[in-house]
Amino acid sequence: MRTLVVPSRLLAAVIATLAISSSLLSASADAASAFLWLPLDGARRISQYVDDSWTRSHGLPTYQGHNGTDYYAARGSAVYAAAAGTVIRADDGFLDRCARRISDNSGLGNVVYIRHTNGYVTRYLHLQPGSLRVRVNQSVEAGAQIAATSNTGNTQGSDECSSFYHLHFEVRDAAGSVVNPYGSKLWVTDPPGRFASQMSPQRLPQTTKPAPMPNAAGSSAKKAPTSARPACITVLRKKICF
Repeated sequence: MRTLVVPSRLLAAVIATLAISSSLLSASADAASAFLWLPLDGARRISQYVDDSWTRSHGLPTYQGHNGTDYYAARGSAVYAAAAGTVIRADDGFLDRCARRISDNSGLGNVVYIRHTNGYVTRYLHLQPGSLRVRVNQSVEAGAQIAATSNTGNTQGSDECSSFYHLHFEVRDAAGSVVNPYGSKLWVTDPPGRFASQMSPQRLPQTTKPAPMPNAAGSSAKKAPTSARPACITVLRKKICF
């Protein structure tokens, strides 16, 4: 039986190549799994996180059985699709403010569910009545406004109606299991941000001013200089300015 002897330098090169390939595959997998954008404008304060081991290990607020992330938001705040996908549920018509009932739609209130190409589903709960901009089977782009926030359904809190306005944002994988977007690598940016192309015009880069159009002679038309003082003439000892 013959023994194959591999030079140490060649062996080291093979090991290094395998390590790099493994690292690239891991990075690629992480990049592929990151697909979510923040469903609200700006940095939002979170009142409750998903009830799981990651949340508890970080000492973050939650309560038993909580399946989503609750973002504080004033009534009527725009809610955006966290990723491109297809609407699979859109329930509207449940009342808000003090007219709401905690049993409305089994406590969910008005909702939108979106299924994404990777099989994940994002859920948006307690939406403002009449604010839904999407319907079932409609395709939506990341960052498109789909509704507005309110307190429909089971939103128990400390205001005058024993409720509070917020967005309950929930993520489910293809098997329907709850996923904590903060405990996994699902956000496209860190910290989570809104979809870039949907940013307000004030936050977009300034465009370059176009060059002046040439006149009939082929040269660029120039604007006649304006004087800071009005032009005046004297007629029969009377000063007239124009």
